[in-house]
Amino acid sequence: MDFDPTTNKLGNHVKTGGGRIRGECYIQNYISYKNQQGQKVELLLEQKTFESELMAYVYDRSSKGAEVSITSYTFAEIDEAKQHYNRVLQCYCDKN
Repeated sequence: MDFDPTTNKLGNHVKTGGGRIRGECYIQNYISYKNQQGQKVELLLEQKTFESELMAYVYDRSSKGAEVSITSYTFAEIDEAKQHYNRVLQCYCDKN
């Protein structure tokens, strides 16, 4: 990244998703960012079962009360998912 997300209200580390904690997914990890205005973006990697495809999801909430936009990507599209996440992250980091 070419910017500093030190204003992240959620912590700067990879987290285990609730689906994995509850045993509903084989793999579920994510990174997320939330600023003071309530804008939030998340990049989640999820594999429902050992046999299923690993998927990437970008969750984007543009304001505190807004609905979450979810965009899904196959593992072959992981670079597109990372680019999407970084574009939104850059926008939300710049608003602080």
